[in-house]
Amino acid sequence: MSLLPQRPLRWKQRPDSTIYKCPCDRCSHYLQKQQALKGNEKLLQKLRLSQFKLRYQYREYHFQLAQLAPAAPDRPTVDLTRIHRSSDVLGLVLAFHISFALSARKTAQVLHQVFGVSGERENARSTAQQEEDARNRDDEEYKAQQENQKPSRHPIAGSAAR
Repeated sequence: MSLLPQRPLRWKQRPDSTIYKCPCDRCSHYLQKQQALKGNEKLLQKLRLSQFKLRYQYREYHFQLAQLAPAAPDRPTVDLTRIHRSSDVLGLVLAFHISFALSARKTAQVLHQVFGVSGERENARSTAQQEEDARNRDDEEYKAQQENQKPSRHPIAGSAAR
């Protein structure tokens, strides 16, 4: 027997991943799991090998990092011109919900207790949602702009390299 570790075996092939298993009987993971078995479990393990997962396994995933980027959910746009409160209340909602990171419920509670404005829970939620969507659009536009720009060569830096 060789003391070198054995290569992991390809155990299962799936469209999104490949699962490998360690075949080594002297693997520390395997030995630790085997010692953790109780007496009746050891007997059952000899009869039904597939009942116990003693061998070390790892997965190799078949996807690119770009595929992991989450897609923005489709949300209906909220028209802020149709709100039933003044722009001052809208500013307070934005300040508390977005700047102070309060939930819609907490924002409504603060507006009611501090300013005496009631019923702003749904307003806070929809306003914050529209603000978040606008920020996401701005971020996407900025990233697209940066990808389209080619790095420009500075004339002074180019002459210093000569």
